[in-house]
Amino acid sequence: MTGGQGHGEAGGPGPRPSSDGGPVGRSADAHDVRFASLCTFLYAGALARACRLGEARYAFDKMLTYASHVGLFAEEISATGEQLGNFPQAFTHLALITAAVALAEELDRAEPWRA
Repeated sequence: MTGGQGHGEAGGPGPRPSSDGGPVGRSADAHDVRFASLCTFLYAGALARACRLGEARYAFDKMLTYASHVGLFAEEISATGEQLGNFPQAFTHLALITAAVALAEELDRAEPWRA
């Protein structure tokens, strides 16, 4: 999580986690940036478990803004926010739940008075 930080040509994250906590993505070329929903939620959960709670909460909350109008996620999201690939994507939703649980548990440990 502290390795190189990449950014795609379109101003979005590159193939590695972005430094701004945005979605984790990949790009076949400069005009086709796609964000992997599953990987981004797993990244948010890993940040939480590493006690980087501010970054984890930001990445998780930012990713939630990419949900469809009914709150579901596709396999990938384009740089413009369009849902791409399988929809709804079950593994992405499992990663969302895992990240939410990790974030909640770590926030409770960090701030037990809130529980």
